[in-house]
Amino acid sequence: MAPTPTQIPTPTLPKAEVLSWMACRALLPQDVRLDMGPLGTLRLEEQLDEKLQRVASEELREADVDIPDTIAALRTRLQEEKELVVPLDDEYMITFLRPCHWYPDSAFQKMCNFYAFKARNPHVGRPLPMSRVDVVANSGTVCILPRRDQFGRRMLLLQTGRKWDPKKLTMDELLSAVLMFLEIAIVEPSTQVAGVVILWDLEGLSLSQVLKFTPTFAKNLLHLIQDCVPLRVKAFHFINQSNLFDIAFNVLKPFLKEKLRSRLYFHGKSSKTLLDHVDPKLLPKQYGGELEMHFDGGELVALFHLFETYFDELTKYGYTKLPK
Repeated sequence: MAPTPTQIPTPTLPKAEVLSWMACRALLPQDVRLDMGPLGTLRLEEQLDEKLQRVASEELREADVDIPDTIAALRTRLQEEKELVVPLDDEYMITFLRPCHWYPDSAFQKMCNFYAFKARNPHVGRPLPMSRVDVVANSGTVCILPRRDQFGRRMLLLQTGRKWDPKKLTMDELLSAVLMFLEIAIVEPSTQVAGVVILWDLEGLSLSQVLKFTPTFAKNLLHLIQDCVPLRVKAFHFINQSNLFDIAFNVLKPFLKEKLRSRLYFHGKSSKTLLDHVDPKLLPKQYGGELEMHFDGGELVALFHLFETYFDELTKYGYTKLPK
């Protein structure tokens, strides 16, 4: 008998006092490293290298703004938002300012959107129980590739065709797992600057899976990616998509903004076109790359468990009541 969908409790109100973001980060091990065999070692990176310092300066205006004044302007806006409880330390302000090119009003709006999304969608916005994280990880539907692409971007691999059983994992659970990955990525200054790339393998996509892709889900997914998450989503690569995918994509189209639309790439069965965008030295062989991929989910399970206490603290941030 298939398990019933996860019942996620109604969120409790955030505490009036929360740990600073840096105190939350201090809950993590000092040096997070996970050996993923031939794929390489996944390591959370604390510092910007010279290349990414240039990206921050040239693309994100980091050398052109008065950083203390900009952080102070965002902090002032947040202090005026009485029903939103978030840490106000500089480092947390920066996680929203960087993807918004250091415009405090834009960063403020993104933060409000982010926590409003979590408040309105607790079934997605709250971290999954670790027992369900284990199910997601072991299914192989979500995988963090340990090596960044040639531009320094984190790569997330989704395999929601043949590896996804909707009777065992709901769409909301998959989206919640992806959000948890993105919240891990936010911890890294390198990823704050370089952004992320999503590889979406749709081999084996079935009609029963497509029918789960409702307009409501599509709207939530794109609102989260385009308006809420403080990360630069630099590219979406669709791989091994069939004609059935057109049904799901037609559901997405009305909610796509031009910026994200311009970053969508459709490769079908051709690995050659994917290699025009990602160095083959950084990809598994099944996508035309050079790396062996023996992924059993254990590495991802270990990563999420390292962040369990961190995620518990994150649930204390947010709106004390649903925003209008």
